[in-house]
Amino acid sequence: LYTYSNRAFERITGYRLADFAQFTAVKMGQLVHPEDQLHYMDSLMKLNELKIGELSEFEYRFLHQKGHWLWLMTRAVVFQVNEEGRTTQI
Repeated sequence: LYTYSNRAFERITGYRLADFAQFTAVKMGQLVHPEDQLHYMDSLMKLNELKIGELSEFEYRFLHQKGHWLWLMTRAVVFQVNEEGRTTQI
């Protein structure tokens, strides 16, 4: 799902980057606050509509490894799209 994360991710969330890189969409859905899941999924889907170089930012609550909720902001830039124009690398 993710190929790059800020190095501060481990310190902020309690999850190791190596573990985070293996998270599936289902696992991520379990870690996003129930009230934010629709917004989170909608924001991810909108990434497919962006052009190369365009930026997307969205905030959501994320479950810390120790069990408390954090507010996170994801900032994604599109680096690559496929022949149909869908995002393949952010």
